[in-house]
Amino acid sequence: MKIFAVSNNKEGIKEIKDSVKGTTIKYSRFNPNIIFCLGGDGTFLYAERKYPEIPKILIWSDKRHSKRGRYNLKSLKKIISKIENHEFRFIREKKLKLLFNGKNSFAVNDISIRNKIPNCGIRFSAKIGKRKYDNLIGDGVTVSSPYGSTGYFHSITKKSFSKGIGITMNNVTKKIASKIIERGTVNFELIRGTALLCVDNNPKIITLRPGDKIKITNSAKIAKIVELV
Repeated sequence: MKIFAVSNNKEGIKEIKDSVKGTTIKYSRFNPNIIFCLGGDGTFLYAERKYPEIPKILIWSDKRHSKRGRYNLKSLKKIISKIENHEFRFIREKKLKLLFNGKNSFAVNDISIRNKIPNCGIRFSAKIGKRKYDNLIGDGVTVSSPYGSTGYFHSITKKSFSKGIGITMNNVTKKIASKIIERGTVNFELIRGTALLCVDNNPKIITLRPGDKIKITNSAKIAKIVELV
């Protein structure tokens, strides 16, 4: 069993390295079996982007209490023991698939399309499943995965979901309720203005121009989160 840690917390990484001494677990960046994500959700999203589909264990770097699929650095000795004895299972989180300009990319959390100029709305059309919305004017749209539904989607709708895709329109002139579709596709076309396409917390933000089209679906790809048992 090999582990590797991703974090800005150098002291925390040293703790993780030291914790495997005297065990059968090795610390290595080469073909690790589990990635330790020490930090918040941003650390996990970065790690999944850099090391896709390798199982991740999520560890707070502060004093927050452990919860399902998320642990505290204070419990490191217990975590290492459980992993060494294979006392864990995987929570499987479905990703979103984005098609733009003939290229696919994937999101664990959400995909956001929003106006580039804060005080200027964009005009766009959207098709959610079989329902089409033409000539919408507003700040854009956010599409969430089940994992991401506890974040921005929940802050707007006060809801979360375990299956499908969540869609929220941002400050549009027509009253359109947020939607959750279990299966299907979300299509977006920019008609007027300039917009930004953001995938999770990826710093590589794409600028959209009028005529650009985007397709978002559920993906067969998953993120594996380690849960101790």
